[in-house]
Amino acid sequence: MSNQNISALLICASLLILFFGQMHLRTRGRLQRQQAAAAALIYPAHEQRDDDGWWWHPELPNFEEDHQAYAAWMLAQGLEYKFDSLESEADTNPAYIAYYEHEAGHVRDWFCEPPAGEGWFTLSIHDTEDGPQWVWARRVGTEVLMARIQGEALAYHERFYGQPLPSGQRYSGSQFKPNGEPYLLRSNGVRSICCDGED
Repeated sequence: MSNQNISALLICASLLILFFGQMHLRTRGRLQRQQAAAAALIYPAHEQRDDDGWWWHPELPNFEEDHQAYAAWMLAQGLEYKFDSLESEADTNPAYIAYYEHEAGHVRDWFCEPPAGEGWFTLSIHDTEDGPQWVWARRVGTEVLMARIQGEALAYHERFYGQPLPSGQRYSGSQFKPNGEPYLLRSNGVRSICCDGED
């Protein structure tokens, strides 16, 4: 092998090491930021909407469309959420007309009342593939949320999988994955590892 080929291989190897090293550092940094964000509880903040009417809570991390990380953060924060959609507003609403009929790209004239109950605050007013959404949140506690998630998951599995599967497997009523879903159990009650990875 010539010296030029060896040099080219060394350069390629160095570039690959640099590339994967940068990816590792970015991933590690993102995980550290998410862990730090999860540790600090978020509270209501003054809504300072921009000129187009959009707003993002200043303490809300940017999850870059990582829906699992967002759900884990909401659970760690003990926040339940609800949202209003501009699309569900009356077609006479000025914000609806501006956004959908005139394609203005703003929601300056959109105002929503919080959901019924105490403690709701705005988490964001942002655009989505389904149109503008106003996201509300309130702290109810991680235990309350986990109990709801587990209850909903059990009701779902009871409805669709109430009878043991042909193999004798069934869903647990007391053993849950970190995301609240019940574990799949073998007929002898031991956790099944087949088709039931950690979520």
